[in-house]
Amino acid sequence: MEQKTEQLDKELIDKLKGIQDEQNNLVIALGQVAVQRRQFEKSLDELDSKEEEFGLRLDKSINEMNIELGEIDKKYPNGQIDLEKGIIIF
Repeated sequence: MEQKTEQLDKELIDKLKGIQDEQNNLVIALGQVAVQRRQFEKSLDELDSKEEEFGLRLDKSINEMNIELGEIDKKYPNGQIDLEKGIIIF
């Protein structure tokens, strides 16, 4: 069976090409969004890691401070420390 060929209307061709161009641009834009999302998620992971590290360090520091204050309180019950002057009032 013989195939037939017919010329399409220029307006239809232009419309289809426009749609195709738009789809191509959208595929590129989606790729860019995916790359940005990946970078954002990597940044969030780094922030989570830093938050965990700093939180643990803060916990350790608070514990250390409480131990030191506990020792001072044994020696100077209900004392008030002035770190600027380096004195304790009890």
